[in-house]
Amino acid sequence: MSARIDGAYYDEAQDGARLTTQLERVRHVLEDGRWHTVAAIAQLIDAPEPSVSAQIRNLRKEENGGYTIETKRAGGGLFVYRLVRGEER
Repeated sequence: MSARIDGAYYDEAQDGARLTTQLERVRHVLEDGRWHTVAAIAQLIDAPEPSVSAQIRNLRKEENGGYTIETKRAGGGLFVYRLVRGEER
């Protein structure tokens, strides 16, 4: 399965190359503000779960944008993640 990237403001000509990296694809999924499991993100972007988990950690680093990624327990040892936009912090 290949990555499916879309959205109201997505333009393949302008955004396609930028969203090709795994880090950017993870960020793009999390930007919708909804809660996501690592497994769901991995399936959406066709990446291994450990890589998705690593990219979530990388998104929190200043050199990668210092994004605020919230984490909460979903039960049964499962965690969910979402990106909080600047104005929501």
